Amino acid sequence: MSRYTILDLFCGGGGAGAGYFRAGFNVIGIDHKPQPDYPFKMWVRDAIHCTYDLLDRFDAIHASPPCQAYSRASNAPKAAGKEYIELYHQTKAMLIASGKPYIIENVVGSPAKGVRLMGTMFGLGVIRERVFESNVSLDVHLSRAYSGSVASGEYVTVAGNSKDAKRWRNAMGINWIKDNAQLKEAIPPDYTEFLGCQLMAYLINDDRQKDEELPNHECRGLPENLALNEFPGMNEKPVSDKNHETVNQWAASHVVGASHLSLGS
Repeated sequence: MSRYTILDLFCGGGGAGAGYFRAGFNVIGIDHKPQPDYPFKMWVRDAIHCTYDLLDRFDAIHASPPCQAYSRASNAPKAAGKEYIELYHQTKAMLIASGKPYIIENVVGSPAKGVRLMGTMFGLGVIRERVFESNVSLDVHLSRAYSGSVASGEYVTVAGNSKDAKRWRNAMGINWIKDNAQLKEAIPPDYTEFLGCQLMAYLINDDRQKDEELPNHECRGLPENLALNEFPGMNEKPVSDKNHETVNQWAASHVVGASHLSLGS
């Protein structure tokens, strides 16, 4: 099945990317360091310095710039003098200039303005509220009401030094990220699956309005045999696709009728 292709900037371990995959997208990630747990093709490079020629080759862009500068969890280190990099404004300027549909994810308290999602909206074991800013209209019709708390044990906080990382993974619906540091940075795939379905609908409707011929989710983005030399400055070797089988199995168990989903070899 061919699909639209989304670029996953600051991809980390792939929580956001997995949700977009479940929504029907091809996913390609970029991060400044290798991410062995990332379940899709990715490049190791500085996400904030992508060329517009590169960005133009994707149908949509997701970005999760570093959140530590805005997170309440960083208050104590900041009070002690620690400084955190802030890339939200640079990221947004780059995405606006690209002219592509985009979604920026960050924590509550960041400059990001948009819809808010929480794990409780999807029956997850985390609250983990996040903000999603987009140049596409996104509708959140899910109830924010919930009962219980972290203190009473109904939910877990995926932060700090915990020996209960297995519970973290179960609570967020993430079973492939083995690196606990990356797990703490991830968002539940349910968030981006929910928003990704709306983004997919936007892309399809936009193409229909342009009278483009649209076979089922025709991927107008990158071919499977993509060569890095097609992109200026993209000389880094992609991370191995060793995790594809794991994600295919996982997606098939989470998506109704997903037995046809495959990332290929």
